[in-house]
Amino acid sequence: MRSILLSVCVISAVSMAFSACSDDGTVTSGGDAGAAGASPMGAAGAPDAAGAAGAAGARCGSAGTGTLQVVVSGLPSDVDAAVTVSGLMASPHLVYDSIDAGEYTVTAKRVYDADPTVRTAYDPTIDEPTLCLTDGDDHTVHVTYQAIPTSNKLWSLNDNGSAGVVGFGSAKLGATATTAASVVADAPAGQSLAFDFNGNLWTGPATVGDPVLARYPAAALAASGMPTADLAFNVPAIGCVPALKGIALDATGNVWLSTCDQQLLQIPSTAFATPTGSDFAQDVAPSVTLSGVTANEDIAFDSAGNLWVADDGKVERFDKARLASDDTAAPDLTLSVTTDDTTPKDLTANFLAFDAHGNLWALDFDGNGVFELLKTSLSGSGAHTIATSTHLVLGVLALLARPAFDDGGSLWLPLSTGKFGKLPPALLGISTDAGSPTTPAVVVSSSDVGSADGFAFFPAAVGLPLPSAQP
Repeated sequence: MRSILLSVCVISAVSMAFSACSDDGTVTSGGDAGAAGASPMGAAGAPDAAGAAGAAGARCGSAGTGTLQVVVSGLPSDVDAAVTVSGLMASPHLVYDSIDAGEYTVTAKRVYDADPTVRTAYDPTIDEPTLCLTDGDDHTVHVTYQAIPTSNKLWSLNDNGSAGVVGFGSAKLGATATTAASVVADAPAGQSLAFDFNGNLWTGPATVGDPVLARYPAAALAASGMPTADLAFNVPAIGCVPALKGIALDATGNVWLSTCDQQLLQIPSTAFATPTGSDFAQDVAPSVTLSGVTANEDIAFDSAGNLWVADDGKVERFDKARLASDDTAAPDLTLSVTTDDTTPKDLTANFLAFDAHGNLWALDFDGNGVFELLKTSLSGSGAHTIATSTHLVLGVLALLARPAFDDGGSLWLPLSTGKFGKLPPALLGISTDAGSPTTPAVVVSSSDVGSADGFAFFPAAVGLPLPSAQP
């Protein structure tokens, strides 16, 4: 039997069921809801389930044979379960006849549908993850899958809208239309948003009276209403307002903040051990402070764990090796970007997003534009001026904010008040200008939206350097 790494993971569902699972969504046992909610991502190096099962097996008789049946429920007919029984070959019907008596462990992984825009993620719970099969026993184990409520949706902060956060189901994103949001969440959220591995939403404050950082569990966003944060923090190290310019999670679940006082702060995942609730915001000190920026805005991580910053219109990189301790030095790489014209024009980077190929895309708020920095231009060190490979000017007066890539490689971004749109790969490959601008292939209008102030999908698209990106 292969080793199965255990880690704590929220199994997000309306019923708030929890189980322990690995980073890839493998469920191995039932767990306490409070403990499970404490970790936004699985922890590496957790105990090996095989050893525990072996010790338990020594107390379970192994003489004779029995039958084990695993009953799976909760999945659409076109989505296969991912269930494994220790020591046994996979069974297409999950019925094991005349197997040796003894100790068995049942595990199950997170699974997904095949939606081309944003998938639904289904998490399992197992009613009896470890069992003792005795001679002549006919044993049944139930594996119940439930959709993670935040999955299969595009989420946006909602400046001047009907509520702080809105979610649009994938079915509402297929064509130009006027539609209502699938979820209208009256949460005091603003500035930036990001999802962790389990579909919990992290966001900054809407007003100066709100906690600087809050986490809304996936189950709290299952339907419209007023969700309650299970974690809320004040950060006394931030001495200005509005506090946040950007939020990003690194690969180990730490939350990074781009702040108004020219700092990049790491809030360690260890601070998230005990849910506090939004009414009990606790003070937290950053574990790392980077201060080598001047007018920082949005932030993003690449697949190597380097931190990228939109800073004073430029694009900057802090190497991963520098992210473990306080640092006042300048970024490792600073890129000033221009158009690829006979007479180059300066471009301004305000918001950032990596695509699945490792190219970095930036949005220019004042220039109403989108431009690409190829992966090959993101290496090296020092300060350089480079020309963009692609520069698009939008055909509408957009109120741009952080964009998000979907599973089909399309870029979603805010447009004018009450609208947002989709740029598919074919449009992203064609440079345009104000005289012949780009028109989004899909434009969604909604009275639930004021200004769509930054986007995120859950799960994030396959191949993106985000903790919420999953296979």
